[in-house]
Amino acid sequence: MPDTRPGKPTLKDIARLAGVSVGTASTAFSHPEKLKTETLGRIMQVVQSLGYIRNGAAQALVSQKTRTIAVTVPTIDNPLYSSLVASIQRVLVANGYHMVIGSHEYQFDREYEVIRFLIEKGIDGLIVVGAMHEERTFTMLKMSNIPYVISLSLSDREQQHSVGISNFDAGYAMANLVASMGHKAIALSGGFQSSNERALERQQGALAALKKYGIEVPEEWRIQHDISISGGRDIFRKLWSLDSKPSVLICSTDVQAIGVLDEARRYGVDVPGTLSVTGFDDIEYASLCTPALTTVKMPTGEIGTRSTNHLLEMIQGKNPMRLEKLDTSIILRESLAPAG
Repeated sequence: MPDTRPGKPTLKDIARLAGVSVGTASTAFSHPEKLKTETLGRIMQVVQSLGYIRNGAAQALVSQKTRTIAVTVPTIDNPLYSSLVASIQRVLVANGYHMVIGSHEYQFDREYEVIRFLIEKGIDGLIVVGAMHEERTFTMLKMSNIPYVISLSLSDREQQHSVGISNFDAGYAMANLVASMGHKAIALSGGFQSSNERALERQQGALAALKKYGIEVPEEWRIQHDISISGGRDIFRKLWSLDSKPSVLICSTDVQAIGVLDEARRYGVDVPGTLSVTGFDDIEYASLCTPALTTVKMPTGEIGTRSTNHLLEMIQGKNPMRLEKLDTSIILRESLAPAG
């Protein structure tokens, strides 16, 4: 029997029905910002009516561009990274780019495989969260010649572009505030420092500030745990099982701090009357929990926007080395009180 299925629409079909040249129809996909609104709308209307799907692989072979940017994050189970990705997405959409996301759950070997997969699939550039990665990952990025930007942290490596904050300075500022309020029994918590330079640098900054006050933090009060609400609950239970208890816990992430607040409530421990708690990031939930969380405000949206704009400049051949350090601030709320 003859094949009666309609043929797959082509770019020539789109151009003919929209009354434009094939070149103009192609521009609607590759550089839509170059077309008049009316012309672009007419082309897109035909595209939708025919259900046309461009052969992206073939297009990429011709132009050597996929108009796709990849973002790798430690986890998608953290509002901080959701906010970062949202800010990146807004810039990409405005510039006619698409985004793919890779998550590695703080596992460096997994991160290497994720980034390799993304590069093999075809991307124009990459935004990588954090400055701590396996050496083979850095080697792969260099050999692939894919433009990339380190985001949230500042890289101390040569020939790397990064947009972020000084985690050391922010950790120092919070611990300095806590100590200035009279606290001496101070505990610290954060993520696993072997795979998270942000957790390491925040604790280093806090310890440096406390040293100025002559305050030592016992090893059992320096807790590394999963960056999650359940991790925060575990941290509280561990601290409260000790004979000696702190008057304040400085958490290096809000999600841990929120878990601490929730578990303290379950134990009947008054915050901040018995235990003060601070966080880091100022995610949306920080102001909604009870009591509202004192935290370091991370300029996440601005970091995402600047990282993306910088990456797009690199893709366009503008390649100045840039290290952009953004400021943080402390948001003082009810979870922190002066020492009793």
